[in-house]
Amino acid sequence: MRLQLNLEQRQELHMTQELRQAIQLLSLSDQDLLDRINQEAIENVLIDFSPSQAPDPLVSLCLSRQAQRRLPGEGPPTQEGPLPDYSDLNQDQPSFYDYLCHQWDCQKLDPKDRALGLEIIGEIGPQGYLQLDLKAWAKARGVSFSRAQKILSRVQKLDPPGVGARNLKECLLAQTQDPLLEKIIEDHLEDLAHNRAQVLAKALDLDLEATYQAMDQVRALDPLPISGYREDRGQVPYVQPEIFISLREGKIHIEIPSQAKNSFHISDYYLQLLASSQGDLRAYLEKKARRAFFLREAILERQKNIEKVVTSLVHFQEGFFLEGRPLVPLTMERVAQDQDLSESTVSRVTDNKYLECCQGIFSLKDFFPSGLASQAGQVSSPHIKALISKFIQGEDPKKPLSDQKLVVLLQEEAGIDIKRRTVAKYRQEEGIPSSSMRKKLL
Repeated sequence: MRLQLNLEQRQELHMTQELRQAIQLLSLSDQDLLDRINQEAIENVLIDFSPSQAPDPLVSLCLSRQAQRRLPGEGPPTQEGPLPDYSDLNQDQPSFYDYLCHQWDCQKLDPKDRALGLEIIGEIGPQGYLQLDLKAWAKARGVSFSRAQKILSRVQKLDPPGVGARNLKECLLAQTQDPLLEKIIEDHLEDLAHNRAQVLAKALDLDLEATYQAMDQVRALDPLPISGYREDRGQVPYVQPEIFISLREGKIHIEIPSQAKNSFHISDYYLQLLASSQGDLRAYLEKKARRAFFLREAILERQKNIEKVVTSLVHFQEGFFLEGRPLVPLTMERVAQDQDLSESTVSRVTDNKYLECCQGIFSLKDFFPSGLASQAGQVSSPHIKALISKFIQGEDPKKPLSDQKLVVLLQEEAGIDIKRRTVAKYRQEEGIPSSSMRKKLL
């Protein structure tokens, strides 16, 4: 072994902090970019942050469409009465736990039972079921098991029905008082899950029509007690589109009004101070100026990339925007090649961006559906799912279409080559049960 020095030449790519931040800006929504600019303005004296006072583009678009719907000769819409008060929309709403505790406080209980009940409520999981070994819990608290059961039964009577249940049977039983439905839940839940209508009809001494009605009523019960509630009701997510597509005289018009770009300004005062300053002050201002100019260029580059990607999307999905036809299969690689961008840039540009058009509001990711080959060319997966749903809606309930039969129908009527497992996957994604579960003997 010996020590020696070797001289070699090689190329390496090092990502600077500025480049990394420029890439991160691509993935931000316009609102998140506004927040980023605001934060930068706090730390950089050369950046003036002045949010645009222009009307919201979505509101302007809605008003223009309202004006287009007015009859000829009608004047502009007038506001009658006071403006609606929306001030409470952003106020924090109580959580589901607070909702249960409020109901529990209204119960007439002694202090110890009230405290024990609050502990039980605290052990209710995100799906509404009790995540607690009641016997072990009662022993640890020094109370009898029967007393713990009585407190739990009081908790289970709170709204919504089924909350605090320990299993599926308890949850479903809490939502009905019909003796027939209770018997099905207690004794024949597995037969119901496997659609064994004849077994149920024989066990319940009913005809098939009455049996199917009872089965449908049980299936209408909610297996997740708090599915209609949100734990984060005070943090309702809102989607704000920043790309707007409209039709004008049969042509597609694209509008991308970036509030972030219009809110970023470089201070003329500090630029003049930089020109006349010296020493440490000049070094400090030069550093901040380089950061401000780089950020401005990154924001402009982000806007250009969004425009390129959206222009390409509109080109490839023209039938969807003009006539509402199904989306055609599209890959990010194809868009990247069309606009001379990298595929990773296209992926970042489509993150957290939403588009508003006549068909509704969509994420930019929605315009890249996968597809399969057909006699007429590539067919997107949403179109295939729509065909599967259409075939199933028109099937004979006594002889529902199997996945293999759907494969044959897609091949014969649409010329789509597809595997049975792919049909099963699309059917499940649409929430459609299997043919054995859809079968009815009536």
